[in-house]
Amino acid sequence: MESAVLVTAFNPFSMLLPIDVNRLRQIHLRLGLNAKGLASIDAEGRDPSGRWEPEPSFLVLGPTSEHVERMLLSYQQHAVVHMTAAGDVTLRFHPGHRRQRMPRLGTE
Repeated sequence: MESAVLVTAFNPFSMLLPIDVNRLRQIHLRLGLNAKGLASIDAEGRDPSGRWEPEPSFLVLGPTSEHVERMLLSYQQHAVVHMTAAGDVTLRFHPGHRRQRMPRLGTE
């Protein structure tokens, strides 16, 4: 495995959605990962500031760059956590955010 990403379908672009809608989005993400033959492990994303509730997520094993791009676009996430086999951990931003400076979460 060359890489992995931590991704969720919850709360697209930080828009708080009802729990039932978020759960359906997460099911859709899981089905999409399965359809692409991508192995995943249930995970949880947490906001270190505590502003957001923990979000169910998946640690997706071995995605290609194209898979990651599609996840960002399809599930409207600001970013995913990208990890490499070499131990590098970075945020990979949504294509629409890469050319602009992103505000820090929790600031206005």
